Amino acid sequence: NGASGRALSLLPGGLKLPADSRALSEAETDEYLSFVEAAYRSSPIADPILLANFAGSVARNPSTSIGYRIRAADICLTIASNTCDREIASACYLSLQYSESKSLEDERTQKLGLLYHTVFGSVDAAVQLAEGLIKRNADARPTSQGVVECGRAGYVFRMTGRPEQAFKALRLAREKALKIDAPRLAEYPIWQLAQLSLETGDLAEAMKWTKELHQLGESNADEAANTYIHAHMCMVAITQGDRREAERYYIKVQQALTGRRPLRTLAYAIGLELGVGLMDRRWTPGEDLLRTAIARFEQASAFCACDFLASRVGESLIRLGRIDHARALLANYITEKRREKADPSAFLSPVLVKLKLKSRK
Repeated sequence: NGASGRALSLLPGGLKLPADSRALSEAETDEYLSFVEAAYRSSPIADPILLANFAGSVARNPSTSIGYRIRAADICLTIASNTCDREIASACYLSLQYSESKSLEDERTQKLGLLYHTVFGSVDAAVQLAEGLIKRNADARPTSQGVVECGRAGYVFRMTGRPEQAFKALRLAREKALKIDAPRLAEYPIWQLAQLSLETGDLAEAMKWTKELHQLGESNADEAANTYIHAHMCMVAITQGDRREAERYYIKVQQALTGRRPLRTLAYAIGLELGVGLMDRRWTPGEDLLRTAIARFEQASAFCACDFLASRVGESLIRLGRIDHARALLANYITEKRREKADPSAFLSPVLVKLKLKSRK
């Protein structure tokens, strides 16, 4: 569409976002928000922090209509949760001045509350919002919105270290999607179920969900949209010790993510790179690769879902004989940074045992 075309023109000397969003008309605000959404999704050269800052400025502007403020906040928080930028996210969310009870009243505002509190704010508030979604949808007739809400709740439970609640919510989302014959909507909860099963160490369950996910992905011709499936398949192959498959899927991930800049994406990708490399017993990470991996881990590790990268960084340091460095890095992660309240994942636990570290704060 036009917004996508303009997104791809976000080059030095090309289209610029306005410095002051307050000067925009509603029509211009709508156009620029569409541009920002498209640029974030499709342009490897667009700066996600610049995009989040612009969307945040619209969300913070009290003279902008509330509909556009909420839309802008959704965009800002989605980007910030992937760039792990607490300052941008907090300024955006807190400017709307929503109470958590009020957030549940409107689908748009509860999504904002979930986005913010899961990664940056109060874990308890995120869980309360997620439990409210499940209560609202548990016995309701299946709808697309119900699938999305149960999937969101499952993600929150997974990110905050409540695997039993996460499994229940994600199975509910999958069931609702299948009842309304919406296989594309079913992909997300199935992917989350597969990831969660890997994290809890249930490989048989992980393979069941992975097979279902792979079958759904094969019916989708959009290779870019399937990148998250390729990344998951790479992680499964690493877990199974299948080096050839891990390398095959990592190449697909690497090709799809070339030029992408959100920190969470970069952290996940370098975790896979280390994971594939470590499958070769003779391999050791180069100093530049390890330095970059540690830097990304340090930047992302306080914002959920970093156990896999933590485990691969730890194993890399162990292989290089830098035991004290590995112990200090992972001890700080467990005691100070790790946001999840559950036990460390099946990826991380064996590394903590090697380092003789306690698994709880």
